[in-house]
Amino acid sequence: MDPTALYYTFSTIAQALAGAFAVLAAFVLFRLPAIEQTISRGLRRFEAYRAYIPPDEVRRIAMGEGLDALEQRMRAVEAERNTHFFSLDDSVRQDIEGIRYWWPRWKSTLRWLPAR
Repeated sequence: MDPTALYYTFSTIAQALAGAFAVLAAFVLFRLPAIEQTISRGLRRFEAYRAYIPPDEVRRIAMGEGLDALEQRMRAVEAERNTHFFSLDDSVRQDIEGIRYWWPRWKSTLRWLPAR
C-alpha cells in the first residue's frame, strides 16, 4: 500500500475524531449553565427545610435513598413537630429529580474542564 494513502487516511480519521470531540464539547459547554441552574434550584429547595432538618441530611436521603425515603423522613419530622412544611408536588419532585440526575454528571464534567 502506498504510504501517502495511509498518511491521508489516518490524518482524515484524526480530523474527523477531533471535529466530533469539538461538537461534543460545545454541547457540554452550552448545556452546563442550565445544569448548574437546575442543581442550584434543587440545593435552594434543600436549604428551605433548614429550620426542620439539616440540608446535608435532606441531600443525603434524596440522593442515596430516593424521593419515597425523603418523603417518609419529612413526614416523620412533621409528625414530631406537629407542623406541615413539606409537600412533594411536581415542582419539588422536578427539583429533586433534577439534582439526583445531574449532580454526578456535573461533578465529572467539571473535573475535566480547566479551572475558571
